[in-house]
Amino acid sequence: MSQKKNLTIKDIAKLANVSPGTVDRVIHNRGKVSDKAMAKVSVVLEEIQYKPNVFAQSLKKQKSLSFSVLIPRKEDDGYWRTAHEGITKAIEDFDHFGIDVKVTSFNSKIPADFTSKANEILSVAPNGLLITPIFLQESLDVLKKFEQAGIPYVTFNTKIPDLNPSCTIGQNLKQSGRLAANLIDHCCKQVGNLLIIHLDENPGNAPHMIQKENGFREYFKSRNHNMEIKSIVIPHRDPNRINEILNKQAGDLRNVTGAFVTTAKVHLVAYPIKSRFNDCVVIGYDPTANNIDGIKSGTIDFLINQNPYMAAYEGISKLTDLLVFGKNIDQEKLLPLDIITRENLDSYLLN
Repeated sequence: MSQKKNLTIKDIAKLANVSPGTVDRVIHNRGKVSDKAMAKVSVVLEEIQYKPNVFAQSLKKQKSLSFSVLIPRKEDDGYWRTAHEGITKAIEDFDHFGIDVKVTSFNSKIPADFTSKANEILSVAPNGLLITPIFLQESLDVLKKFEQAGIPYVTFNTKIPDLNPSCTIGQNLKQSGRLAANLIDHCCKQVGNLLIIHLDENPGNAPHMIQKENGFREYFKSRNHNMEIKSIVIPHRDPNRINEILNKQAGDLRNVTGAFVTTAKVHLVAYPIKSRFNDCVVIGYDPTANNIDGIKSGTIDFLINQNPYMAAYEGISKLTDLLVFGKNIDQEKLLPLDIITRENLDSYLLN
């Protein structure tokens, strides 16, 4: 018999044909145990090469910790669906540390829902918080309250100035905008007019969008390219409304060679753009199911992978390092800027 897994006291009791209480007394050397029972348990412990998990025992003696997670609903977007998967995996992996993790979701279209859910979490006073601060003003307001309450928090997806998170996880958003610009620059023999499209969100209250746009514009400005870069806000998902706004705001543009969509919703606008501007390079974010279809069909040329799965997973990991192990953690965890094309898509689908 070999120890294939971590056996519980109940498992050992069953193998030795004794009660769990007897096994507990043998392992922890407490109370009276008959010689016969001692022999049975000892034989099993030797066969399975049992070693007491001193670390786990010490953790159990400590007060269990509670973490809260505040994240958009998984149905709001493929990006958030993937982030939820990362959180679920982290909860599974760190479960043996006795951490109680409660996930609360909010409607990513309604800032007031974010504020309400954040205040509910604050009233519970968890030991730590993982949060996606996608609304600028609301995030500033609620996270200042967490700081005043002495509750450490980790953010991912968006870095907001004037806050003091224990750690921020994500990409250099300005650099990702520069990367999108660089890809268009390399793909076009002659760079024409360009589009930046903010889709289904208000960029004025979404710093992650603005930082990407700033990086995109900064790249072309540094190269003295003489073209128009037009920013278009489409606050809808409805295809008819998308077409209507594109016609109104980009209908008179000619020679559009690049379109940069600042979120994972690029699939909603990729086909209308390609239909209008045949040689336009379309770039967006993340290999969601719909975006993968766009890459395969050729309506999307490049995706920059923000890796929401890893960002969310790392958020729970950082809180665990900080609050369970008492480690000093870096204030920022930058994730790489991976480029996905039709040629390397399969390698991402396998991971």
